[in-house]
Amino acid sequence: KNPNSGGRLPQLDFQFPTDTCEMCKILPVSADLTEFCLKRGIFHPNINFIPNAEVIEFSGNPGDFTAKLNIKNQFVIKENCISCGECIKVCPISVRDEFQGRLQMRKAIYVRCPTSVPQIYTIDINACTKCGECVKVCPTKAIELSRREINKTINIGTVILAPGFEEFNPESLSEFGYGRFSNVMTSTQFERALSDAGPYAGKFVRPSDNTVSKKVAFLQCIGSRDQQRDYCSSACCMYAIKEANLLKEIYPDTEITIFFMDLRTFGKDYYKYALEAKKRGIIFVRCRVPAIEENIKTKDLKLKYETEDGKMVREDFNLVVLSVGQCPPGDVKDLAKVFGIELNRFNFAKTNPLIQVETNRPGVYVCGSFREPVAIQEAVIQASAAANKSLNHLSEEVVVSKLDAQREKMAEHIGIFICECGKDISNAIDIEKLIEFNKSFPDVMVSEKISYLCLEQGLEQIRKAISEHQLTSLVFGACAPYKYEPLFVRLGREYAIPAEKIEIIDLREGLAWTSRDKTLNTKKAQSLIAVAYERQRLQEELCISDYQFTKRVLVIGGGPAGIVTALNLTRSGIEVDLIEKTDKLGGNLRNMYNTLTSIQPQKFLDEILQKLGENKKIKVFTNAEIKKVGGQVGSFVAEYVYENNSITSQYGAIVIATGGNEYQPKEYLYGKDQRIITQRELSKKLLDCKTMGLSDNQTIVMIQCVGSLNDEHPYCSRVCCTRAITNALRLKEINPEVNIYILYREMMAYGFREEYFTKAREAGILFLRYEPNKLPQVTVNNNKLELRVDDQILNEKLCINPDLLVLSTGISPNDNRPLAQMLGLPVSKEGFFEEFNIKYRPLEFTISGIFVCGLAHSPMSLEEAITQANAVCTKVKRLLARSSYLSGKYRAEVKDRWCAGCGLCVESCPVHAR
Repeated sequence: KNPNSGGRLPQLDFQFPTDTCEMCKILPVSADLTEFCLKRGIFHPNINFIPNAEVIEFSGNPGDFTAKLNIKNQFVIKENCISCGECIKVCPISVRDEFQGRLQMRKAIYVRCPTSVPQIYTIDINACTKCGECVKVCPTKAIELSRREINKTINIGTVILAPGFEEFNPESLSEFGYGRFSNVMTSTQFERALSDAGPYAGKFVRPSDNTVSKKVAFLQCIGSRDQQRDYCSSACCMYAIKEANLLKEIYPDTEITIFFMDLRTFGKDYYKYALEAKKRGIIFVRCRVPAIEENIKTKDLKLKYETEDGKMVREDFNLVVLSVGQCPPGDVKDLAKVFGIELNRFNFAKTNPLIQVETNRPGVYVCGSFREPVAIQEAVIQASAAANKSLNHLSEEVVVSKLDAQREKMAEHIGIFICECGKDISNAIDIEKLIEFNKSFPDVMVSEKISYLCLEQGLEQIRKAISEHQLTSLVFGACAPYKYEPLFVRLGREYAIPAEKIEIIDLREGLAWTSRDKTLNTKKAQSLIAVAYERQRLQEELCISDYQFTKRVLVIGGGPAGIVTALNLTRSGIEVDLIEKTDKLGGNLRNMYNTLTSIQPQKFLDEILQKLGENKKIKVFTNAEIKKVGGQVGSFVAEYVYENNSITSQYGAIVIATGGNEYQPKEYLYGKDQRIITQRELSKKLLDCKTMGLSDNQTIVMIQCVGSLNDEHPYCSRVCCTRAITNALRLKEINPEVNIYILYREMMAYGFREEYFTKAREAGILFLRYEPNKLPQVTVNNNKLELRVDDQILNEKLCINPDLLVLSTGISPNDNRPLAQMLGLPVSKEGFFEEFNIKYRPLEFTISGIFVCGLAHSPMSLEEAITQANAVCTKVKRLLARSSYLSGKYRAEVKDRWCAGCGLCVESCPVHAR
């Protein structure tokens, strides 16, 4: 419904845990789609982007829905707007800029995101006085203040709801002084203040006096984990650490303190990221600060708080950042009513507990933070999973854009077109002189000036020139290439002119807007034109070949992720070979007996195994082992041993779902006393309540992070806290009087798991925290278990005699290195497969056609593994949607005459292309 795509993401310059952007990595790279920055907009031949629109009516059935859109009036005709900025210069109205965190002003006519290309101008009708000054100066008549809203009806096969989230507004929490104290900021404001494209141009200063802050405090869980919002916003701990890291890079001497309740570093590489922050000197204090006071003279901020051991501390800071949580969109109830979907009690979308992207209405799916507060990578995975579910309601054949057939080899005919851009370029460059200069080059068949290259009349002039002069190469002198490259490439496709035969020279932003010296600018423009001409004269059309794809997929691993992947792929007519190295399918699901929600693991296992047995497109090989893999995307060749026979088959893609293992504890006397068991063993006992024999005075102790968050396993296993809460609540159901202690490091009750954490405390379950350097000690005295642990609140050592000690064991990877070496894939130090990009390509590798999902990727819950399996299916289906595959634009070729056959290129190639 906004004028630009991207949501909150364009406001963020960098993302954890890599402190990079890399949003361009989200799109697949192929011969027909160039990688580009999605912050700048959506350019894809299969995507029709409709800004300023909302769905007001919705009806129909999956595969045949009808939606009525209300397209709001932005009073700017985007097809005519050339982003010259003349309207902004004359606009008399200034208001706070929401994109910049309200830290600077903008005009009533503005561009929401300064980095977006094309820069879609819009008018803030609430601020605009309709004085008409912008209309007078617009050179292309793109502004119409009398335009009306329009309604439009579209037909679609399926719907994915991804309206994102709203940032919690802390003004309602008066104790923190936001909106009253000038040096109290939200995390988004702080992000913009750090940005090079922000209000302070990357030189971070505090708002009150533009000075550098020597002491900065971050306050966590603002708008999360309270009575009204009993959920964790999942990303706040990590983005606070990221922002603290970025500030440390700019000002290393700044003292930074993060006040937190639980440090929820539950994602892949998150824990190591937090450890690095501590090494940088960032201070972590476990405390929820109750209020902030301001020093009226200095504008410094006083925090009075109680430490975990009961000490009262008063401390002054120059700046306080509130890490605000995620809330559902304000119009979410209207959205739910239109689409007929249910919401949960927090007004997020209510979804299938097992299939996270499914709503109660068939054909309507959700993803991202509208389903549950998540970080970017989870949103990206859910998006792919929702896309896979949507494909089930569409035709089996996926439409994939394809390059037009290459024209026959012709003599080089070059056309050079210079845009006047109204007067933006012509006022700074002698266009006539430039046109004559262009005509002096051989092979230049036409050199013309055009008033506006981007408008339809300008494009028609180019089409006419291409036809008349049979042009084979095009050179454009216009705006920044990012802005109109997709437009000119599409134009070239109409005449079979490939992208590499199109050159765009930045004469406006890069030249005319930087200097008004016409003579100097004209000479520079001539030099740029000469370079572009030479490049096009010598540029050979790239030899883009195609080869046939094998419509068969190899899935390695017969656990839930592998089985769900196989079943989903066959729905699109793809055949699958499922390889499992043990004698049974199901993986860890075979030993899972309960979950926090209504999921029944064993029932689900029976269902997918039955479907697997009935599916004729899937061949299952148990007790099978991969021996060798070669080939490339579309034509991999795998050799494996099955029933003492060596089998070789060809595959278009490979999915790795090799799973993981429960950590086998060596600590806490496990295996030496029958009263010491794991959470998995407790779950099995709970199937038959009678075997527990719980008495009112019985004491059960659970120890968290056994085999996680340590030097050997420096990661959170993600499921341990949830398992402990699940089993503890079940024990309380059987006997409310039983005493249960949960000894924890950090309670990773992220998302809606927080609600169950609250229920556990309300049920009387006691949570005691221990430090990593002061682990609980377990001994046996007089045939009684004795557990000693330091209580952080009482500041003394507690002694507990449990009747049952339950170890919450983590997840260990399988031995993935032999398979990884065979496939040429990277493996992390911990033993999990390393993806191509942790944020935007989390299930892919640098070698095209190989994907990963489930515990082979990292520790995760059953629901999250199934979501990844669905997401991988989208990637595979897109890959195999073609009958053949075009090679990339750039490709190495062997000069046979020069090649000595030494084989060094074969050994060194990381993707086995040789």
